[in-house]
Amino acid sequence: MKGLIFTASLFIGYSTFAETSLCTMTWNGSLSGFRYRIRQTDAWDTSDVSTWPIITNDINALTLTFYCDPTKQQAVRRFMTTAPFAEDEIGVSPVSTVFTAGATYFVDNGRTSNGSGTADSPWKAFGDINWTTVTAATATGDCTIVFASRSAWPVNGDITIGGSGKSTGNILLIGGRQYQTNAANTAYWLNEPSTNKSIFGSSGSGFLINAGVSNVILDSFRITNSAFSGVNLGTANPTTLIKNIQIRKIDVISPANNHGIWAGYMEGGCSNIIISGCFVTNTPLEGIYLGHYSYLFPTITGCIISDNYLIDTGLSVQGDIDVKPGASGCIVRSNVLFRTTGVTSGSTCGLVVAAPNCRIFGNTFRNTDR
Repeated sequence: MKGLIFTASLFIGYSTFAETSLCTMTWNGSLSGFRYRIRQTDAWDTSDVSTWPIITNDINALTLTFYCDPTKQQAVRRFMTTAPFAEDEIGVSPVSTVFTAGATYFVDNGRTSNGSGTADSPWKAFGDINWTTVTAATATGDCTIVFASRSAWPVNGDITIGGSGKSTGNILLIGGRQYQTNAANTAYWLNEPSTNKSIFGSSGSGFLINAGVSNVILDSFRITNSAFSGVNLGTANPTTLIKNIQIRKIDVISPANNHGIWAGYMEGGCSNIIISGCFVTNTPLEGIYLGHYSYLFPTITGCIISDNYLIDTGLSVQGDIDVKPGASGCIVRSNVLFRTTGVTSGSTCGLVVAAPNCRIFGNTFRNTDR
């Protein structure tokens, strides 16, 4: 089965300020039992999908061609028309993405014992995840790991993503989709109706994606009081070959040291990094940091920092969002950066950009000093 494919060819609209792309989206294979909706948004859309325009129901092939604003998202969600009525996002442009239905595994730290990773018998601890199995599953499609949205995981050391996706499939870790009600025996999963997210605490970094990892999506987690940055894209200096990564709807709350979301050693071979819809607060250093400060080659392309909410970040240094020279063409849009009491140490610039050809618009800065 082929996945949903976004392709784009440049088209200049009638307005001198409106650049659009001709987007074609195709899904081939059995789609019965699902309904599909599409919406163009300025932000990650959290509205009721029942209000989205319906594409079609129960079809075997789907092809759409339309003009779209490349600074916005063309989000496509599918949801089952029969129980358990699960829904997920199967495609997001403008970054070229392929999503294919594939294996799904489950994790719940509220279980009394570890299982096999199935819905009936989920893995318990983060360390119980069989990353060999997960990575192998991406050879034929996307592999989703559902974390129980009402569970919490204490982790000793870094929370390391131990697998890598491929061009044939992504690894999606999601913490806000479903919760689980049985501590023992057969697990029972329900869709999460509220804003609950899986909670992680760590004696090291929060989530760590190492050099060479690609095609990973982190979606809807809360990382509290980690010893170091809430999300680290590489700790090797330099970090290379991290690409096609999406950090979506992640809450980073009060790391003891360093940054909120950090990619500060990122250099050659890194591209297509999306950081969107995240909430970051009370960080000693920058809230979001993209690119190695000494890497001057404009090769870290396809990056978007969008719709994030930062409160009291970069408390001891300048800059709440920092984009370094290598992140050429980075889109920084619709972020809110806010200080509650002004500057107590360091300086808050709100946004520091040293990269060429960036597009910066729709951001809000409150109570900063630069």
